[in-house]
Amino acid sequence: MVARPPVKLSIDPMTFDDLPAVQASRACQLHTPWPTHAYQAELETNKLARYLVVRAGREVVVPTPGSG
Repeated sequence: MVARPPVKLSIDPMTFDDLPAVQASRACQLHTPWPTHAYQAELETNKLARYLVVRAGREVVVPTPGSG
C-alpha cells in the first residue's frame, strides 16, 4: 500500500465556473440531466435554493459511475 497525503474536502456554494464539472457529473449519473441553462437560471434567479459542490482543493469532485 502506498501512503498518500490526506485530501482536504470542502463543501462550497456552486458558482457559474463549476457548471462544466457539475454537468459532467450529472450526465454520467442521470439519464436526463438538467441542461446547463437550467443551472444558470437557478443560480441567477432562485433565491430560495442553495446549490453546493464538494471540492478537493480547488477542483470540484466528480463521482465516477458506480461510486455511489
